[in-house]
Amino acid sequence: MAALVKALVKALVTALALSAAVLAAAPAASAQPGRQPASYAPAAPAGVVRASLPDRFGLAVRVSTYSVIPALASGPYVDGLTGLGVVMRVRFVSWLSGEVSFDSLSGSNLGLSRTSRPLVASIVAELRPFEIFSPYLTAGAGVMWSSYRGGAFGGGSQREGLAQIGAGLRIRLYRGLVAGLEARAIFSGTDGDACESATQCSSRSSGDAYGLQLSFTLGVHF
Repeated sequence: MAALVKALVKALVTALALSAAVLAAAPAASAQPGRQPASYAPAAPAGVVRASLPDRFGLAVRVSTYSVIPALASGPYVDGLTGLGVVMRVRFVSWLSGEVSFDSLSGSNLGLSRTSRPLVASIVAELRPFEIFSPYLTAGAGVMWSSYRGGAFGGGSQREGLAQIGAGLRIRLYRGLVAGLEARAIFSGTDGDACESATQCSSRSSGDAYGLQLSFTLGVHF
């Protein structure tokens, strides 16, 4: 019995000594260059590229062109408006964001020049929010102020309500830098009471109009 107890005590002392040696060697091993501590998560499989989730807020500038669809216009119109705009974004959850945009677009046609300033609130649903290339769908509504000069009636201004739906591709370039391409179909309806006169309304893009807006966006997330 005494021999058995002695053997057990010896084995216990040996096990304790080995445990102490392992614990003492672990910090030294983790401090060696090129080695990761055992607690680190495994690396992503080769060939899989994931972007970090964007921050909650975003601010961007964009270049846009807006064209009226001639077959669907119910009155005279100025086609080929171009200009700059600003977009502010707030992310609600990983895949859903809200945006507010303001653009200043201008163009001329047959002696009639037009400047339009749409203010639009939109919802944006990203299909692959964690990826570098993230396609998305968007829909929104707002109001557009337009002023006109020249033409048979001299000029004036009007206000239009608008609705839009579209799709785009968001590309995360570097850290918080983001680029985007977007196409939106726009429906606008003239509010007759918002025109300075019935004569001025009849001389411009009166009634309902359908258009297409193409945009290139460059912005940052913060």
